[in-house]
Amino acid sequence: RPSQHKAMHSSLRRSHKALSRLCMRQSLRCLSTLPSIPEPPLPTPSDGQLDRSGAVDPSPDPFSSRKLQGRNGAFRGRDVVPMWIADMDFRAPQPIVDAVVACAERAIYGYTLCPAALSDVTLQRLDSVYGCARARSEWLSWLPGLVPGLSSACRVARSRRGSGGCRVAVLTPAYPPFLALPAHNGAALETVALRGTRLDGELRFDIDWPQLESSLAKSETALLLLCNPHNPSGRCWSRRTLLRIAALCDKHDVLLCSDEVWGELPLCAASSPFVSALALLDEVPTLGERLVVLTSPSKCFNVATLNVALAVTPGEALRGELRR
Repeated sequence: RPSQHKAMHSSLRRSHKALSRLCMRQSLRCLSTLPSIPEPPLPTPSDGQLDRSGAVDPSPDPFSSRKLQGRNGAFRGRDVVPMWIADMDFRAPQPIVDAVVACAERAIYGYTLCPAALSDVTLQRLDSVYGCARARSEWLSWLPGLVPGLSSACRVARSRRGSGGCRVAVLTPAYPPFLALPAHNGAALETVALRGTRLDGELRFDIDWPQLESSLAKSETALLLLCNPHNPSGRCWSRRTLLRIAALCDKHDVLLCSDEVWGELPLCAASSPFVSALALLDEVPTLGERLVVLTSPSKCFNVATLNVALAVTPGEALRGELRR
């Protein structure tokens, strides 16, 4: 019956949310070990001994990554070495391994609070890596993943437009959730294609500035979802580029949500350094009231399955809307 189906769906949704909160809080305990890890992990001799193929055992392994087993187990029992880059083949740093084991040995996995040590080390990292010395603990909102953060930004943008139409701008090509989440939150997708050009034999993607301004100038456009460094092109957007984006968002009263999960892994940090949108707060005084920065240790420290991410929101009003 429709009423029974609706009640069951509502119950399952509440259970899923409760499980997500439980997993996230347990993950926070483990990640408070990050102060002892100054840089993302690099290959070690022990990494060379890890089995990266799906040929070891054709039976399902509940503890192996989806990457190694393939979607729906497609790689199990086959001589395949997956090259998917969404998660790495390196061991997680030993302090994290030790913390996960210690947490598991407690045998009580109830609700917890974010430890003060985690907030402290996060603020230190926002200063040293993201260039934002002024960040405060109240800016931090812990999430069970970056995609929920992107979705929340779309929801807030849609809410701010009220009964009018809402559009969310995205630079394409883009990570698939960027393209799907606007519609899930009642907004239309506004794509802005990057321009691909050949430079010294390599394909380089740049922003089509007239097209971007045209999209942001539309009265319905309420949000720009930015990926920095960009996935999949790999571009680390320069400070000059980010300042220009921030100025356009300010000019047209558009929110800016910057996914910076790859920020700590620049390939050529000397020539193409990572610059966070948070590093622009002093140069663009009005940016703080419209900015959300999303990040996570999932990529750089190979802990994706811990399901923990962070939204950094300087503006009090916007922060309140995101937390509702």
